[in-house]
Amino acid sequence: MKKNSVADFFNNITDAFLLLYQSEYINFGYWSDRNTSVQEAQEALVKKFGDFSLLGESSKLIDLGFGTGEQDFFYLKEYNCKDILGLNISEHQISLANAKLNDFPSFKKKLKFIYGDATRLDEVTSEQVDRILALESAQLFPDKRAFLKGSWNKLLKGGYLCLAEPLVMKSEVFEPEHYSAIQSIIPKNFPRSSYFNVLLYEYLLLHLEKEKSNFDSKDFFSYYYDDYLKLIENSGFEVEAVENISREVLPFYEAFKEPVLKSIEEPSLNKKDIYFLINWLSIIYFRYYSFKNQCAGYYLIRAKKV
Repeated sequence: MKKNSVADFFNNITDAFLLLYQSEYINFGYWSDRNTSVQEAQEALVKKFGDFSLLGESSKLIDLGFGTGEQDFFYLKEYNCKDILGLNISEHQISLANAKLNDFPSFKKKLKFIYGDATRLDEVTSEQVDRILALESAQLFPDKRAFLKGSWNKLLKGGYLCLAEPLVMKSEVFEPEHYSAIQSIIPKNFPRSSYFNVLLYEYLLLHLEKEKSNFDSKDFFSYYYDDYLKLIENSGFEVEAVENISREVLPFYEAFKEPVLKSIEEPSLNKKDIYFLINWLSIIYFRYYSFKNQCAGYYLIRAKKV
């Protein structure tokens, strides 16, 4: 997904996503209790990631792809970080985050939200920092090499690049058998009409084809798990810690699926909303079965600039 399409995607879907799940966060969540609400699970993931990133009172960090800013408010409250610069390519999300910041003037000395491209960090005016965080954002960066090079330059020696993202493990995820297996778990009697089944299958196939083309394309720079770790190390980092939290993320499936199915049943649903919901549902099914079938996983990665 190229930079402009990523920005357009989040400009268009952010409000719908926040309304759908009644949460100020945008992530899959960390589900230690299956009865946890979406917002509680999403905040738990932010806490898990903050702990994993070794945040503290002395931390000066750059947060790449901060959503609506809620995670950075959490970092300030939970860890009392010294300084946070949030970068985002979605102008709408930047606007939402700055609107929140206006309600907390005491945070303005420590927190700033601006437009910034993670693959062009050298162009961002800031001092070097001791943490660069990417919580469920780096998987959308179109040039991983440029992102890692820029991160290296922006980090102080001994600083950490910390990532939390779903990663593909095996090429089997793009095989027809995997697609058929995903199809088999989709209800035959989809809400409202068979048209939605057809549309969902089409979006699912489109999503799989797009993901595969991203890996095949020489321009996209997508990587399988093992290759990604090698790329990080070849960029000068020492991978200090990796944690697989797929089991704790997997319960997102039921929690994220049900509100979508319920919304699709609304008779007043317009065509734009239908396409958004079906597209999002196809991603949910793809992620669920890929995690469940161990063709993909959700990983926390902490890499040190040595």
